[in-house]
Amino acid sequence: MPTPQEQYSAELNAIIARYGKLEDQTARAVLRLLQDTRQQITVLLSDAENWQAYRLQNTQARVDDLIAQFEAQAAVLARNATTGAVDTGALAAIAPLQALAIPAAFITPTPQLLNTLTTFNAAMITGITDQLRAAVNVQVRNVALGITSPTTAMTNLTQLFGTYGVKQGKLVTSGISAKAEMDIRTEMQTAFNVSNYAQQQNVAKSIPGLTKRWIATADSRTRLGHLRIHNETRLKPIPVDTTYTVYDITDSGRIKDKTEMRFPLDPVAPGWARINCRCTQATIHPEIGVIGSSLDGRIAAEMQRRNLEGRIIAWWEGTKHRWIYRHA
Repeated sequence: MPTPQEQYSAELNAIIARYGKLEDQTARAVLRLLQDTRQQITVLLSDAENWQAYRLQNTQARVDDLIAQFEAQAAVLARNATTGAVDTGALAAIAPLQALAIPAAFITPTPQLLNTLTTFNAAMITGITDQLRAAVNVQVRNVALGITSPTTAMTNLTQLFGTYGVKQGKLVTSGISAKAEMDIRTEMQTAFNVSNYAQQQNVAKSIPGLTKRWIATADSRTRLGHLRIHNETRLKPIPVDTTYTVYDITDSGRIKDKTEMRFPLDPVAPGWARINCRCTQATIHPEIGVIGSSLDGRIAAEMQRRNLEGRIIAWWEGTKHRWIYRHA
């Protein structure tokens, strides 16, 4: 018979897994659109034999049309993904409690919340297309001026758009594709956590003593400050109406900065604390007690590994400086 803590964790993990699948599917779909757009643009360049002024204008117009098509299709994907992220974020705050027969009312996300998050995602897609348009137009003009050949321009565009593939089950991207993936995942995760926070605050109105804990991911990409706040709140969750104190920590253990965050990926937090973050949080009922995460052990091991690396780096830096001083 599973304990209440185990039931809660299982429900939360299922919801987060559902969200992770949605995020991954959205990122891959947008990246496929990017590659399709690149291929169509390279076809235009490969067909360029006579590059008089009128051909330049015509090609640029066709390029603008292709990029506009990408923007429209990507915007639909982003809008649908935002709605899905908001729904799963809200469920992550209340469904684990409901699974234990604890009353936790679901509030429908307000139109203002959805419109705001959708607007952010639309601006993110526009930022990608603006970068694309500028990069492609440079290549088109260079071909028209005879600075580069169509073949060279196509090679340059391939590098600019970047690669998109899957290695050992994970996406591997570069160039504009890498930036697009990072922006999409960051904004989707933001929508998930904003919605989760809103539901959490609503539940707190009817359940005194509600607390929360930070849940980080457990790999070498996770910020050391996020691993630290995960461990700090694992056994000592904080009241839902207080903020997490998150530190910017170097690999050697030096604290560079700190910020207060209401939830992971809080939009008001500085970029070093939120961009490309994959963290979430758990809402904890006072009668349930400490909620464990399947990542706790891996995160503890990762922190131990980082600490060892930090000591090695600090030792090496000190040794190097002493050597330079002695031999100057």
